[in-house]
Amino acid sequence: MPARNATRVLLLQSRHAGQDFSRFPQLLEGVNSREDCLAAVFTLIDPERADHAASLSLLLDELGWEQIVLAASRADSPLAAAIAAEIPARISGLFLIRPETPCLPDLDMPVLIVNRPDDPRPSCRSGCEIIEPPTLAPGHLSEILHAFCVMRTDKTFLPHV
Repeated sequence: MPARNATRVLLLQSRHAGQDFSRFPQLLEGVNSREDCLAAVFTLIDPERADHAASLSLLLDELGWEQIVLAASRADSPLAAAIAAEIPARISGLFLIRPETPCLPDLDMPVLIVNRPDDPRPSCRSGCEIIEPPTLAPGHLSEILHAFCVMRTDKTFLPHV
């Protein structure tokens, strides 16, 4: 059971681009097995709509969650970055798995990008970290996500894994 002050993690996926999130049940289980994190999936039915940040804010209000770490994978990463830029007071960190975006907006929050060694490296500001772990297995990703959630508060996280 997560603690009342547990970090909330929302894993963003759209119905059209969520292919990597078939692995998310294991990732969710790994994160939710800890007392200091609570994770859920937010599925966008129509990724073409322009009001995702407003919808997400309403959802967070309904859940009683003040801030979240927003996570996304591949083609959903640009949308997650745009949402984070639009409602930065609600997003305490951005966690992107193999993002399909050449550059990220300038965000005043911790950003961690998890890539494979052969993935293109997106351009991002100096506070953004890009790591290339030996594996992207769900168990390893949940460990990386948990470490990011715990260490993100001082904007110095995961030196090099």
